[in-house]
Amino acid sequence: MKVVLYHQRKDAGFDLTPVIDVVFLLIIFFMLVCQFGAAEHFEALLPDKIQSADPTQLQLDSTVSVNVVQQEGKIVYAIGSDVLSGDDTELLPAMISAGIDSRLADGSSSRIVRLRCDKHIPFEKIRPVLAGIARSRAEKIQWAAFNE
Repeated sequence: MKVVLYHQRKDAGFDLTPVIDVVFLLIIFFMLVCQFGAAEHFEALLPDKIQSADPTQLQLDSTVSVNVVQQEGKIVYAIGSDVLSGDDTELLPAMISAGIDSRLADGSSSRIVRLRCDKHIPFEKIRPVLAGIARSRAEKIQWAAFNE
């Protein structure tokens, strides 16, 4: 009788299944992260020119104009034609609120504040103005950014 010897061959192999699973998980992770990153950086379209409102509407409503502009490297806050000192950011909301309340008429149908800002001013400098408007008796706010 003939004896048949079977040689067990050991082939060196590498199981790719876990590697493929990890690669697919990384692909899904980076696809989700890239979508969230793109959603955070959107471009805001700002008007090139400020259009004036209807003059008859301005006479019917009691409106106050608050301007935040940058002049000679310094940020200037103004209510109407009165320039405020913007050095103390803690007192600025109270000053803006008092200035708006002194200019709003008691018998008007609506009390509107028009906030006009230079688009190059950071939001941290505009935040006290918004807090002052919120403290005032204003009912509506119209906000515009301009390129000056």
